[in-house]
Amino acid sequence: MSAAPAYLRASQRSADRGRRLRLEYEGVTAAQDRWAHFAAELHRAGKSCKRQLWRAANQCGKSRGSAKKILHFIRGTGPYADRKPGPKKVLIMSFSKEQMEPLMEKLWDLLPKDEIGPEVAFEPGFGFRGKPPRITLTSGPGAGSLIVFATYKQGSRRAAGGTFDVVVLDEPVEERIWGEIQPRVLHGDPGEIWITFTPTPDSPPLEYLREMVKKGQVQEMNTELTVENVTVIQTGRPLLTQEQIDDYAAGLLELEKDMRLRGGWEIIATDRALDMWGAHCQMWRAPPAGCLVAVGIDHGASQGKQAAAIVCIADPTGPMPQVWVLGESVSEGYTTSDMDAQAILDMLRAAGLSYDDVDVWMGDRATGLNRYDVRKTNGELRVQLARLLGRVPGALKMIEVPHKFDGSVGSGYRVVNSIMGRRHDLTTPGDKAGPSHFLVAASCVNFANAAKKWKWNPKDREKDILDAVRYPIERVCKHGIVASYAARYN
Repeated sequence: MSAAPAYLRASQRSADRGRRLRLEYEGVTAAQDRWAHFAAELHRAGKSCKRQLWRAANQCGKSRGSAKKILHFIRGTGPYADRKPGPKKVLIMSFSKEQMEPLMEKLWDLLPKDEIGPEVAFEPGFGFRGKPPRITLTSGPGAGSLIVFATYKQGSRRAAGGTFDVVVLDEPVEERIWGEIQPRVLHGDPGEIWITFTPTPDSPPLEYLREMVKKGQVQEMNTELTVENVTVIQTGRPLLTQEQIDDYAAGLLELEKDMRLRGGWEIIATDRALDMWGAHCQMWRAPPAGCLVAVGIDHGASQGKQAAAIVCIADPTGPMPQVWVLGESVSEGYTTSDMDAQAILDMLRAAGLSYDDVDVWMGDRATGLNRYDVRKTNGELRVQLARLLGRVPGALKMIEVPHKFDGSVGSGYRVVNSIMGRRHDLTTPGDKAGPSHFLVAASCVNFANAAKKWKWNPKDREKDILDAVRYPIERVCKHGIVASYAARYN
């Protein structure tokens, strides 16, 4: 067999190099390019680059932009070609390992694989190996460099005694954690902190950081979600069209739109969080046979209260799920787990259901000890349900805990709000349209009042019954509307 022509061999070598060094060949958006060169921009303006903040809308490519900046910094390439060579040590932190996985995935995708140690491996759903998870560069311009990952909860322990060239904060950070990070870069060279995030209604208080920006102690780059900001410079093609951006915006809660679309610091004051709630959600009709039946539970905290709800869902994994809130139980004062269990069974009985009719049970995380020294847990509630039913606890279904993450509250209520806004008669505008895809029985007065009044204060009592309804909707709609919306926030 004759050898391949020279031009084919050259083309193959070019393709191989492109795959190996995607970091150098891949195009960047206008926003990513500015973040990569932000330190140089600050230097030209005579400002310090020790504390850099990228406050941006969702979908602006923060994870990939951050990954590129980190790797260029370590390898002394691209915008950091003028930095002195030498091994670099980088600490990357976020709320949780799950929250860091998008950035981990981008780093793995962009890493020159022939420059990393044989022990470095990335597994989707798990992240990088090691305790702590880490990336070691063994050859190439970044030889000897180390990237270490930690959560904010681990922060003080993981970073103790260490000095880093750069600390990357991948999500909003509490002031306490910020204080713990400062000593880790004070003696480093360059000793920088890079912060990237989109503010959300669930973010910790960020007034301290906002004040530091005002005083010039932190230099900020703010990016809105526009076609211009997500257009790839090298090709002139946008990653999102204006139609896609408009569609994304239409699915947001009014109070979070400024945050999600412009990286705004604060929620927008609205009459209520669930702005799609209305009379069309109370035009009652019974759910069809075959619906999935779920019970959601929000454990009481300091005063031992509990809220529970029966939620029926039709087509839960499809693109147009329908929800019925059939019943509710809200305690008015202190309760114990046996009282909570009895209230749930009474709620089911009032709706014409039994324990065995329920397909899914969802219960909030355990509360702390309250003033009566009673700890509310799903396990204890299950024991009490078994006792009242005359069964052994092991014969009862498990009460699942909802998956919580930064932004999970906003994500869940965004789904609830979207279902509320769907109408059966979409050809008729306004109040004359048909009933909602989210219907609430007349007996559920606590939920109706909460949906009408709640303004996003996490300490309001109204949130308890809303959460009890939200938990099962999040759980069972994960392949439908939840997945289609959640994918847009990463």
